[in-house]
Amino acid sequence: GLAGGMGPDAAVEPLVSRSPVWASPATSLGDAVAMMTAHRIRHLVVVGADGRVQGVLSLAGAIRALLAVPA
Repeated sequence: GLAGGMGPDAAVEPLVSRSPVWASPATSLGDAVAMMTAHRIRHLVVVGADGRVQGVLSLAGAIRALLAVPA
């Protein structure tokens, strides 16, 4: 099986975070990186005002975007 003794056919429900960290589309890139750093996560779910998932921001993608902008 996979790590934790679960096989590939096991449901993901036991592994799902009950308190996910998320951001709104208006969250600044700097704040998003700070949130990911503070919570020690590499991906941040972006949720719109309607409660629907808009996408997922990766820490690597955020850092690439920050480095591409002239200071």
